[in-house]
Amino acid sequence: MHELVASKANQLTGLKMSINHVTDPNLRNLYQEAITALTQNIQELLQYYPHAPTMN
Repeated sequence: MHELVASKANQLTGLKMSINHVTDPNLRNLYQEAITALTQNIQELLQYYPHAPTMN
C-alpha cells in the first residue's frame, strides 16, 4: 500500500513541478486533469491506510 501511494505522490509531484513549463493549452489541460485525478486517487487510497496490514 505504501509503495502505491508513494509512487502516485511522486507522479503528482512531477506533474505539479512541470505544469508551469507547459505552454500548449491542450497539454496543460491534460496535466491539470492528471493532477486532479492523482490527487483524488491518493485521497481515496489514504482512507484504506488504517485497514492495511502492518509489519510488526
